[in-house]
Amino acid sequence: MMHLKQINKTTILSILFFVFTIFCMPAVFADVADECEEQVPTVNIQFNVSYPRFDDIDNLAIQDKINNDVKAYTHECLKEMQGYLFEDFPAGVDIHPVMHLRSEDRLSFHMFYWMYTGGAHGNVIINTFNYDLKTGKKLSFKDVSKASLKQINKAIFAQAEGFYDDFKGIKEYPETFYLDDDGSVVIVFQPYEIAPYVRGVIEVRI
Repeated sequence: MMHLKQINKTTILSILFFVFTIFCMPAVFADVADECEEQVPTVNIQFNVSYPRFDDIDNLAIQDKINNDVKAYTHECLKEMQGYLFEDFPAGVDIHPVMHLRSEDRLSFHMFYWMYTGGAHGNVIINTFNYDLKTGKKLSFKDVSKASLKQINKAIFAQAEGFYDDFKGIKEYPETFYLDDDGSVVIVFQPYEIAPYVRGVIEVRI
């Protein structure tokens, strides 16, 4: 079973302010408040952060590995927001899991990571997690599909459009993909990776 581990704002701020609190005492201490005045941020960040925690995988070592992998990834994403706490514009972060496949021997999901740090729009990063539940191994594309690069590129140009003019296809097997419950392998391209931002996340089913 998968549970969502919700990170509340207090927890997030504890992580993001860790370095800050080492060097700057709370403002209630009048004797050091002036020293810290320029470093005190005006927090204007919208948080929506959660990650999955699995508790029904037979092999507890594999279960712990998966849980630790996704927890570590989520915290790394939050660290990216540290530098923006001291800016004077609104910022936002939305991190949540999307489940694709859970079978007896395979698990596939992705973490949706959106952050806004100023400018015209935010940015999205999709990070996929694919596991062999018997071994704990992270699955590579070649572990789950026999499609050649030629076949993959044919599928890309058949299913999507609006690419950069100089994009002629991929030259290496993809690392960002997930397994769907219908047996398909879905390749994920991030915004800007092979097409302008307006095309968003591009998914190609193999």
